[in-house]
Amino acid sequence: MGIKGASSWTAPKIITINSEGNEAAIMIDIKAAAGFPANIDNPQFFSTLPSIQLPSSQFASGTYICIQARGESMQPTIFHHDWLISRFEDNPIKNIKDNHVYVVVSKEGVIVKRIINQLKSKALIICQSDNFIGNPSFFVEATEILQIYRVEAKLSFDLNNLNASISQRLNNIESELIELRKTFQK
Repeated sequence: MGIKGASSWTAPKIITINSEGNEAAIMIDIKAAAGFPANIDNPQFFSTLPSIQLPSSQFASGTYICIQARGESMQPTIFHHDWLISRFEDNPIKNIKDNHVYVVVSKEGVIVKRIINQLKSKALIICQSDNFIGNPSFFVEATEILQIYRVEAKLSFDLNNLNASISQRLNNIESELIELRKTFQK
């Protein structure tokens, strides 16, 4: 890869195949994500996890994981407990696109952030949160990175109306206008 320390970045060694012979994505929930870095080469760890066959030809090529998000740092894009369908990056130096969301498996743990790619120039990535209040940007050196996955889709159970307060205010204004019309029509 041309980066000092990055030679240890390896492709996933554990791949699940369904009954039709197609690759399935391993599902890594919040509890399993805590043990992901330490067990990255442990087949027993991954054999206990469920897998899912991803629909659509969009997911036909590449190696995918489905990993569950934790915390509020990526809101409103990603919510706590959302499932992130993420594709393994086999050439992070070349393929990481600035300001896209990635799952970074480092020696310290698993993070989900928007990335600024400085692997080639400075041997690091800059990690940014969408919810920047109380979540400052930070960097991860290439020597700390084990794997990187690009988030390509999400499965969310949080269907809240992010514009609820604006909608409520508009509804209130509309109600007041209706009342004013009634008053002037008399």
